[in-house]
Amino acid sequence: MSLIKLSGKAASVKQITTTVLPNNCYINTTTTFRINNRPLSTTLNINLTEGDQVTAVAEDKPQELAVLAVRNETTGVTHAMPEVKPALNIVTIIFGILTIPLLGVGFWIIYSVFSAYQTQLKQYGYQLEVNRMLA
Repeated sequence: MSLIKLSGKAASVKQITTTVLPNNCYINTTTTFRINNRPLSTTLNINLTEGDQVTAVAEDKPQELAVLAVRNETTGVTHAMPEVKPALNIVTIIFGILTIPLLGVGFWIIYSVFSAYQTQLKQYGYQLEVNRMLA
């Protein structure tokens, strides 16, 4: 995944709200806008109006850039995903060790915990890079 940083005036700002009820109860708001005539979209809850000076960090995709963080220079507000630090679940590891005699199920549990932790570490590093680019 390559990241790109764009700065400029927001143009063609549109917010689209999707509501799904009753079983899959959620409300999804997608904001689309352009910076330097490049189309961007995000599901972050941002307050953006035409002509705002913004800086955005996005995943570089062929058609439309997926925004990961936005700083509205006009209002001074930064919108980004919350920073979540990785955590290793010790209780699950102990449970895995205790269940090793049970046909090796414990090995699979321990592998799953470390695999999830590795994924969390990668995501956290990616998140730090996005925040560094926005600063």
